[in-house]
Amino acid sequence: MKRVGICAVLSTALFGVAAALTRPYAVDPQTASQSGRVKQPSFVGQYVVCVWDSLSYPGRVELFTGDVGGQGRYTVEVKDSATSEVIARQRFVTPKGNHQWLPFDSLEIIGPFVRGRTVLFSFTRESPDSIHYYYRQDEYAYGSMVVGGQAQEDNDLACRVYGTCKPVGPEYFGFNVGWPRGESLNLIATKAQDAGVAADRFGFGWNWMEQSPGNFVWPSVEFEWSHYTLKCEELGLLRGKSVTLL
Repeated sequence: MKRVGICAVLSTALFGVAAALTRPYAVDPQTASQSGRVKQPSFVGQYVVCVWDSLSYPGRVELFTGDVGGQGRYTVEVKDSATSEVIARQRFVTPKGNHQWLPFDSLEIIGPFVRGRTVLFSFTRESPDSIHYYYRQDEYAYGSMVVGGQAQEDNDLACRVYGTCKPVGPEYFGFNVGWPRGESLNLIATKAQDAGVAADRFGFGWNWMEQSPGNFVWPSVEFEWSHYTLKCEELGLLRGKSVTLL
């Protein structure tokens, strides 16, 4: 069973606009027994589900390099797994030394990133040097490592991905204050309040509107409804014979 990684989110200021730096993928090396080597024309890579808008700075990719050997430079390409098109790359990065994180922090963005799509982070190195890579088992739930074009379903490459996310707009966001209940609701409400998310709920019986079969009378709820929809986008939730406006 693969474990789901936790996404760490940091805030940063870009030209006065708050943006988010997210780390959707991070696998650290553990032991030398979980390592291998590959050299051109083969590659080592990792499939990751895109949950970011860009990899531009301060976004970056980091590969853990084991025994470096020579001074052959490293290249990373980010490819759309559906089309194999290269959507970002950085070429010829000089190794830092043995058993260190090698940063790719000046990526050339070629095509757009689409949230929800799977992308392949592919690493190669100048001949005759090889890549001594590390991996761990069952660390990432949504993709796997690739070596020379062959997926290794149980393994995940020791690398890190930092992406940037666009700031959200001024829309109002909320959640259903009726679900869940008790301490779980208190915990969610506290976290939402800390994040500046407002919540409210308006429930009414369906017979307020359909007072007899096929006879709908809306004015009884339109006044209350107008207050809730003035500065938010409503979401109707049908439960049994009642309607909840979230």
